[in-house]
Amino acid sequence: MIAQLAVAAAVYAIDKPYSYRVPEGMQVQPGLRVLVPFGRGNRRSEAVVLALQDTAQRDLKVIERALDDAPILSQAQLQLAAFMKERYFCTFYEAVKAILPAGFWFAEKKTLTLAPGAQDKLPPGMANSDAARLVQLLQEFGGSAPERTLRQQFSSPQVFDTAVQQLLRRKLLRSDAELTQKTGGKTVKIAALAVSAEEAEQFAAEDKKQREAADIRNQADQMVFQTEKTLEDMGDKIPASDRNSVESALNHLKETQKGSDVEAIKAATDEVQKAFYAVSEKLYQNAAPQGDPNAAGAAGGAQNNGAGDDGVVDADYEEVK
Repeated sequence: MIAQLAVAAAVYAIDKPYSYRVPEGMQVQPGLRVLVPFGRGNRRSEAVVLALQDTAQRDLKVIERALDDAPILSQAQLQLAAFMKERYFCTFYEAVKAILPAGFWFAEKKTLTLAPGAQDKLPPGMANSDAARLVQLLQEFGGSAPERTLRQQFSSPQVFDTAVQQLLRRKLLRSDAELTQKTGGKTVKIAALAVSAEEAEQFAAEDKKQREAADIRNQADQMVFQTEKTLEDMGDKIPASDRNSVESALNHLKETQKGSDVEAIKAATDEVQKAFYAVSEKLYQNAAPQGDPNAAGAAGGAQNNGAGDDGVVDADYEEVK
């Protein structure tokens, strides 16, 4: 059987369907990713199966292996990639990469490593547990091994995951995650995590919580400064009863700042803000009569008596010759 493939290593000038022989026993379908030798140097490259022909041709290169258990592209997506290739002047494989989620081009490799003295630190009740078995397996591998290799030694994924979590909680095990991206025939390391992905997400959430707490404390400091300055500047203009309400809320906020309850600090800041704004509104209303528009209008009317709209006053005059 012959497979027509779109090869990732083919640049635009030589991009076309390439024929490869399907080895006996290999099941391939259109839309499946495979690994093939390409070019004079037979450099390994990814490819996507476009079509199959039930013919035989012995002088063709052979597909090495399938990269997926099932096709990742439907017939409609293959047709879309062909349209994109002609419409946007790109290679077929570049169109495929644009269609598929980015996660298809990354691989995560996890490695489990024993902490020093892990076997001696196991509780007596775990001597015959799956966690103890995992510790023994890691010691046989020299203290560190790929997670995939260790997982195959257990009866089910759930049993293995439970054993890993038990050791991680007791800090007897370290999980390292390495993220890689395939680029051509090479593997490029994108990131290496000294913790599992779950722990990394937990750290990110804790970091966000700390930033929010810092913002709340900064807002409280600014409110204290602004309120104290206003009380000092306004002096006796603020009635005693209003001043007492603001100072009471202000003192409560200062006491709350000494503690670690961020939500209490936020609530106390809101209380000062409400008291402060209430006093500001009263001061504004008390100052309004000084700028009474009616009074200003009356004064203006008196000044305009005997004057025209343009401000010119009629008067008698004598011409001197």
